[in-house]
Amino acid sequence: MLALVGFLIIIVMMLLIFRSKALPAFCFAVLPIIGALICGFSLADISDFIGKGVGSTWQTAILFIFSVTYFGIMNDAGLFDKLVDGLVKKAGKNITLILIFTSIIAMIGHIDGAAATTYLITIPTMLPIYKKMHIRPTVLLLLCGAATGIMNLVPWGGPTIRAATTANVDATELWIKMIPMQIFGLVSLIGIAIYLGVVETKRLAKLGLVAAETEETDEEKSVDLSLKRPKLLWFNLIFTIVLIIALVQKWLPTYAVFMVGTIIVLAVNYPDPQLQQKRIQAHAPSSIMLTVTLLCAGIFLGVMTQTGMVLEMSKAS
Repeated sequence: MLALVGFLIIIVMMLLIFRSKALPAFCFAVLPIIGALICGFSLADISDFIGKGVGSTWQTAILFIFSVTYFGIMNDAGLFDKLVDGLVKKAGKNITLILIFTSIIAMIGHIDGAAATTYLITIPTMLPIYKKMHIRPTVLLLLCGAATGIMNLVPWGGPTIRAATTANVDATELWIKMIPMQIFGLVSLIGIAIYLGVVETKRLAKLGLVAAETEETDEEKSVDLSLKRPKLLWFNLIFTIVLIIALVQKWLPTYAVFMVGTIIVLAVNYPDPQLQQKRIQAHAPSSIMLTVTLLCAGIFLGVMTQTGMVLEMSKAS
């Protein structure tokens, strides 16, 4: 009975998600409860299951909220601007270098594990150059997508968080074991950029296209320069390096590192409490959806494991 209900829950969940009939959060939160009721468990039992399940995911949810906010604040303050500008100038009109630096900028942009930040940093910066050099925009999209997939392995990235939550292991420990594979992925991305650089160079030479002047984009014009903190560049850089070291060395729980770090950089860069509140609100949309999904996944994990459904499903299969 438990195995049958468990498989039905999975099947219904996949159908609802793939047909865009329900959000994953809805499926995680509602379907297991219905299944537990069908199996004869009381609301008191289910409440206990939920408590144990959410208890295993709340730390991960906090980690994601504060990591996205932290790197969002660093981006607001201009921590990555100097590096990105330097790479763009260094590339000049060398197509291969442009593609290599696109990959590096996308890697930097995805340090926070949020795709929105990656594209907001990379595309407005590089698209005018691609248009000027007549490089296909699809190449830009490919490199951004590949960098996003590789950098998502960081412990506050969505896939790593979800995998760690499901396996009930610490996200940082999981990431440390995956670092060699992540390094391999980053090296491979540079190799892909070099290959595509050669392809685009030959294509443009064959077509006889030359670079054209480009105008400032709407995205570049809309940047809020009042948020930049060039005088705090070294503080922000050193603090971020220390924060990453603290993660690897486990000086504090992973979620606590970002909680404390976010509050400190927010206070240092934007002393005005009202401005602090606005920066938190600005970055909230990037983290809220996955956070909701993670907490609801806690219900799913708690009910499915505590009722014995997972165990019976494994025996049946």
